[in-house]
Amino acid sequence: MSRLRELTRGGAVALWLLWAVTLALAVVEIQRPRAQIPPGHGLASGDASGASVLRPRESIAFPISGSLPGTLGFATDSDLHGGSALWLFTRDKRRLYVQRWRLRGERFEAEARHRIGGSPGRGLVADVARWQGEDAAFLVRPAGARFAVEVWSMDAASRRLASGVTPPVPRNAAQDRSLAIATWDGADPDLIIVDRSRRSPAMTIQVISGESSFRRESLSVTNALATFPSREWNLDAGSVNTPKADIALFSRGQATGSRRTEVHVIIGPVFQSFGERSGLGLTSAAAAGRQFLIAHVNGLPVAYAVDPRGRRIDVLTL
Repeated sequence: MSRLRELTRGGAVALWLLWAVTLALAVVEIQRPRAQIPPGHGLASGDASGASVLRPRESIAFPISGSLPGTLGFATDSDLHGGSALWLFTRDKRRLYVQRWRLRGERFEAEARHRIGGSPGRGLVADVARWQGEDAAFLVRPAGARFAVEVWSMDAASRRLASGVTPPVPRNAAQDRSLAIATWDGADPDLIIVDRSRRSPAMTIQVISGESSFRRESLSVTNALATFPSREWNLDAGSVNTPKADIALFSRGQATGSRRTEVHVIIGPVFQSFGERSGLGLTSAAAAGRQFLIAHVNGLPVAYAVDPRGRRIDVLTL
């Protein structure tokens, strides 16, 4: 009788152990990171086929289809409702062109190229945003201590929508300067100028009002949050953690604590504190030479990590 009781007790223990192992495996399965969305799922905003929403910390790579002659650089509309389109600026000796690239199926594909007004010029920076209801190209050129800004439509007619010259914007020779177009306040996009020290945590942010046709300064602030030299950190401005313009800095190639490409977001409108600071779905080594741009897929902020040499774009959730 005692032997039967011992066997019964032993069976109960075995069943309990089996149940515990099964439960543990189920918990592991639940907590396992989700796989990447398989290629072929639509990611473009407003995709009628039911675009998939990127899950946190995922990365999907898409090849670039088409040629890249005389590339000036890629741009996105980084505002909250800017969408997922990617724009490519190219040039020849005297003319500028812009081309929209859409995510179709499993690759970014180029649409028709349009000439836009103005000449390439030295020091030109080109960006994209919506100006009074239509997609527009913003061309920013140095003019002594100022900047000349022109806004052009991106249709075949290539109409100049606005232009202006900024107030003087002195530059410290020990700082690197980055320019971006994003809406900091009001309805029209603004020119955001960021000067970063190469050796100390000193950063100056100036906002030139688009509503004044870029003739009035709306903000000038400094912070000392961290050191972000431009050779190691790519900068873009746009909506990431707030509805208006934030500043996002992306590590590109150097070693990081997470061994991943990292994003550090300085939140607007006063740019005095960090928002998101995290590793992304791209290794540090793979980030070398990339251009990082803020975009929005299905209303969610993402970063496009553009690699023209490798002819691919990684879409990273923020």
